[in-house]
Amino acid sequence: MPRRAFLRTVARGPLFQTAVTWQNRAAMRNAVARIAAGTGAPGSTQRRREEVVASYWPRLRPASSGGWTQHLKLPRNPGRFRFTRLG
Repeated sequence: MPRRAFLRTVARGPLFQTAVTWQNRAAMRNAVARIAAGTGAPGSTQRRREEVVASYWPRLRPASSGGWTQHLKLPRNPGRFRFTRLG
């Protein structure tokens, strides 16, 4: 699954959205909701939004192999999706 599609699927998860909202409403409004909606943005803005979703994903995904991860049919080991900042 391409990185953008993976992040959009993660951002659309209702439990993920709820968890981000509890931790940081601004991140939910400015990044997660826009990634989930598929709202495009100029390059660096889009990358920042993707980085927000990518940074919350490892902290909020269930530790077990069950839970909403399987419901969304996401890979069990998203560690292969590495995000690096260039420059």
